[in-house]
Order: sequence, then C-alpha cells, then structure tokens
Amino acid sequence: MKIDKNCRYCNRIYQPNSLTSSIYLTLLHIYLRPNLNQIQVSPADLLQAALDLMSRHKPRLDPVETLNLLPPFVNANDVQGFLLEVLRAPVFGTKVVKCISKARNDAVARKLMALQRRKVKVIDSRMYVEHD
Repeated sequence: MKIDKNCRYCNRIYQPNSLTSSIYLTLLHIYLRPNLNQIQVSPADLLQAALDLMSRHKPRLDPVETLNLLPPFVNANDVQGFLLEVLRAPVFGTKVVKCISKARNDAVARKLMALQRRKVKVIDSRMYVEHD
C-alpha cells in the first residue's frame, strides 16, 4: 500500500534538527488535508493512516501543529496515546527556563541587597541589628 511506502520514505530521510525534521508533520498534513482530486485512497483510510502515524511517531511531531491539523470530528479516544505522550513530554523550552532562572536570580539579588543594608553592632555580649 502507498501509505506504508510514505512512512518508510519518512523513516529513511528523517534527521532530527535538520531540514527534514518536519517530514512527519508534512506527511500528516497530506493525510489530513488531502487534495481530493488527486487521492486514490478513501478519506477513512487516510484518517486511519494519520492516526497510526501519530501513534508511531509521537516524539517527531510538533504537538500544537499536529492538534491543529486534526479535523473536529476526531474523537479524543482516537488520539489518547498521542495526547498522553505530549502531556508527559517536557514543556519547558529554553526561553521558559531562562525566564525562570532570571526571575530566581533577581529574587536572590533583591534578598542580598536587603541583607547588605542591615548593620550589626556587637556590644559586650549583646548583638543588635539596625535597620536603615
């Protein structure tokens, strides 16, 4: 069947972090938004091929773009495996991690400035903390 050949082709040329890293998403787009004048397979077969592709190649598909491609009549049970995998995947991109780190560093810097403004006096056996 041609659908199997399509998957084998994608398997052969896929390279992560390269120009071919979106090949599975392109194939999914072809399955879910076909040119109806040129298809030789029934729409139901294409939908099943798309669901199979999603279940087999979850990590290689962008979750947001994949979900945007799905037609509204697709049942959540049909994509349950994909959804569970997406929810388990790390959601923190480098921008989010950088923002969280910056916020943490800023909080530590504010705390340090507040502590540096304090003065400590030691008289005999007593210690006093003065605030400005």
